[in-house]
Amino acid sequence: MSLVLVRVDGRLIHGQIIHAWVPETGADCLVLANDDTANDKMQRSILELSVPRGIEVAILSLDEAATEFKNGRWDGSRVILVLANCADALKLYKDGLKFDNLNLGNLQFSENKKQVTGSVALDNFDLKNLKELSELGVSIEARSAPLDRPRSFSEIIKLNWNLPSK
Repeated sequence: MSLVLVRVDGRLIHGQIIHAWVPETGADCLVLANDDTANDKMQRSILELSVPRGIEVAILSLDEAATEFKNGRWDGSRVILVLANCADALKLYKDGLKFDNLNLGNLQFSENKKQVTGSVALDNFDLKNLKELSELGVSIEARSAPLDRPRSFSEIIKLNWNLPSK
């Protein structure tokens, strides 16, 4: 199995992943790992229908995804792993799914979040999870599309982080 992209994107599977990242990475498989989505039959069906033929799609809970990766389900595949949030990325990493790079694609702005790029807003909880991943050796960048200039995690943590605690 080759993880060609591990991406945090609150929009989950959508056109940007299908039409930009799949061709850029040569992916033939999309794995969405998120507990809420895996348990929502309607949302799963809609997301599965959005993926073109010829690309395998799996929508699993975090535990299921960790197990399937460990068991070699996607050996020989070029996989894009999509996660809904930074906490899910850290959980999978700690559960044994090691990856070298993490792409922050789209995390919507809300109260108590800081906009760090045009498409990524982080709060203190996100920052804590990302710092831990970075300390574990994961290279983190914020980049919405393949042709966008990546913003490194070291650039992001230099921003003023005077955010109120939740």
